Amino acid sequence: MPRMPNRLALTRRYVGLRDDLCGSRPGSTPTTRGTGRQRHDPDHGLTMRDPIHSKQYQQMRAELKTIWKARNEPCWICGQATIDWDGPANAQDSFELEHPKSRKHFPHLALDRNNAKASHGRCNRSKGAGDARPGIGTTSEAW
Repeated sequence: MPRMPNRLALTRRYVGLRDDLCGSRPGSTPTTRGTGRQRHDPDHGLTMRDPIHSKQYQQMRAELKTIWKARNEPCWICGQATIDWDGPANAQDSFELEHPKSRKHFPHLALDRNNAKASHGRCNRSKGAGDARPGIGTTSEAW
């Protein structure tokens, strides 16, 4: 009878696979140390690290914030260009990095720049892990 790998071995294998998918450096050895806080993955029953607490994520967030601040990028959800770029964390109008494809359902896209948008804190929280509410669209008249 083949021997089943223990939980720790499965966790390390899963974290290594996730690191490969999220773009860790080629040739580097995947590790479970120093990549952020742990969370439970209900699909696989394993513990994995949340990439938003990693240095890679923080660096990507800072770079995108600098670019978007220079362009005064509007909120991806509501369309208003009133983001407080230097506001305090968790304030309603402060900048938050939004993931159109949520980290909960697509954890492998958390470090993908194509899945990152600027948003207000309130808009990002109202969206949660679901899809963004549809906009009003194009109006027939100028209001």
